[in-house]
Amino acid sequence: MARTPIADEPLPEDTQPVITGPQRRACLLVNPASGAGQTRDHNAEVAAVWAALRAAGIWAEIIETKEHEPPGDVARRAAEAGYSLVIAGGGDGTVGATAKGLVGTNCPLGILPMGTYNNFARALRLPDDLSAACRVLARGRVRRIDVGVANDEHYFLEAAGVGIDAELFPLGEEIKSGNWRRLWGALQLAYQAPPAQIHFELDLPLSDAYLDAAPTRAEGHAERPYATDHRRTLDFSAFMLIVANARYYGSGFTVAPNAVMDDGLFNIRLFRNFSKRELLKHFWSISRRRYAYSPKIDTFTASEINITADEDLPFHVDGYQVGRLPLRMRCLRRALRVVA
Repeated sequence: MARTPIADEPLPEDTQPVITGPQRRACLLVNPASGAGQTRDHNAEVAAVWAALRAAGIWAEIIETKEHEPPGDVARRAAEAGYSLVIAGGGDGTVGATAKGLVGTNCPLGILPMGTYNNFARALRLPDDLSAACRVLARGRVRRIDVGVANDEHYFLEAAGVGIDAELFPLGEEIKSGNWRRLWGALQLAYQAPPAQIHFELDLPLSDAYLDAAPTRAEGHAERPYATDHRRTLDFSAFMLIVANARYYGSGFTVAPNAVMDDGLFNIRLFRNFSKRELLKHFWSISRRRYAYSPKIDTFTASEINITADEDLPFHVDGYQVGRLPLRMRCLRRALRVVA
């Protein structure tokens, strides 16, 4: 039987020592492009962040990310050079790219939310205020969290997906960057895309993997779906399938309210039997931080999932379209240390 979801349970602290002592050294990676569309004095903001870190006793070497040098490579070199902490100053893209270089190392990731949505920082319940976020880093409490990996190559912290969202994310990034002419194309794609015929295979029987997040059923307490289904495979028609490691993704969508980031399990969300209007209404609601149970969403938990489809479909990880099916995803349990 699948575990009872506890979305807001605190993450246990790491058993390894926290970051302490006067010799704390940190590498601060800053993305000058984070927070696109917001009015900011980037240089002044970075100077203020550096000063706040220094006042807290953390010496930060500031490195601005460059297009030709992945932040993960910089983070990995910093970990190998003996830095006590690698800090990602930016939005979800910068945080995710930095985290890639720290997966499996003993060097923790610090986060200063300086982006537009800051989904991952929000999932960790980090403060939006930069001064408060610096104080969290200075406190140095380290947790271990799960990381997803797609096709043994693409790491993700938030979610991966197949279907209409994988098609729309590239257009959404263009719109976010100010190319409003792409909005009409995105709307056309959203309304014209048909549901896809998808097949998945889990590493658990459906009876164990199914997560019944519904309220108590009033009408005769209907039997739990898949209660006696010991298959590990499922074929279905859906507009999208989302494999979530954290609660939020995209434009602040509460896509997986029951996701737990250190249990070694994905939250797998199937959007079946939705009309286009219902799907739009659902995502509008969760973008406004309102969430209501929908009987049209089936949720499963598993640590590994293999996905194929009858057609050539793209998939995304953390909003970046990086490949096409077939897709294998694994949850790397507690593979990343974070200060939170």
